[in-house]
Amino acid sequence: MDKLSSPLQKIDARGNKPIKIDTRETKSLIYALHEIDLTKVEQLINSGQTQTIGWFILYYLEKYHNKSQNLVCGLQQAFGDVHSQGLEITHP
Repeated sequence: MDKLSSPLQKIDARGNKPIKIDTRETKSLIYALHEIDLTKVEQLINSGQTQTIGWFILYYLEKYHNKSQNLVCGLQQAFGDVHSQGLEITHP
């Protein structure tokens, strides 16, 4: 399996290519074409947590990125959703 392939995919908001979310253990997150270094996040203990970060980013982008006043407000709204409805709302 190629390093960017993953069973966890969702079509981007424009209906173009699938957004791929993959992990390299707890060390990095592959989000679309971007690799996010997570080596300084000591609290991560398994790749499921890393994937959840990727799904949360996607959730924020789909629900609040263009609707919020700024990044902080959008993230607060997304975290509020997770707090009231659970992490499951971020997964496809």
